[in-house]
Amino acid sequence: MKHRTFGMVLAGLALASACLTASAQTFSNSSAITINDAVPATPYPSTISVSGVASTSNKVTVTLNSFSHTFSGDLNIVVVAPNGQQVALINRVGGGADYTGGNYTFDDAAAGIVTGSPIAAGSYRASGGSTNLTAPGPAGPYGNTLDAMGTGVNGTWSLYVADQVGADVGQIAGGWTVSFAPNQTCASEGYT
Repeated sequence: MKHRTFGMVLAGLALASACLTASAQTFSNSSAITINDAVPATPYPSTISVSGVASTSNKVTVTLNSFSHTFSGDLNIVVVAPNGQQVALINRVGGGADYTGGNYTFDDAAAGIVTGSPIAAGSYRASGGSTNLTAPGPAGPYGNTLDAMGTGVNGTWSLYVADQVGADVGQIAGGWTVSFAPNQTCASEGYT
């Protein structure tokens, strides 16, 4: 009898630690975004249509593909979810440093906001902030937590990019991507 009880305990522990992680769903708009000098980018906004994502809480990341600009402190880049929530990925941060043409992913799990000279491609936290976009972009203040946007994600996502000061230009040559990774679900406990 002792052996069966011990076996049942081990089986229960194995089941309790068996968590399922669904794969991320990724949506992209690969059209280039031209960052004009001292005015909104073209197009303004750039949009992505999202459908078929479960309405549970999701981890959200946004990637700017092949992003370059010659003066980071000029830029406001804000992503807006279908429900109107808005997060400033970049809000006049980074000083005079350049974005070098790589992929820049914004993720709540990253170590910090954009820094460096030049600003290396990689993963960063959203800066948040309150410097307003040019209309028809939404007014600030803007949030800095992407995962707060993770429920009710189906619909049109918008990316507003604006250069606020003269003398510098850039592009997001590969467009942008938004990804949703469902929270981990533990099968034995039935919760996320």
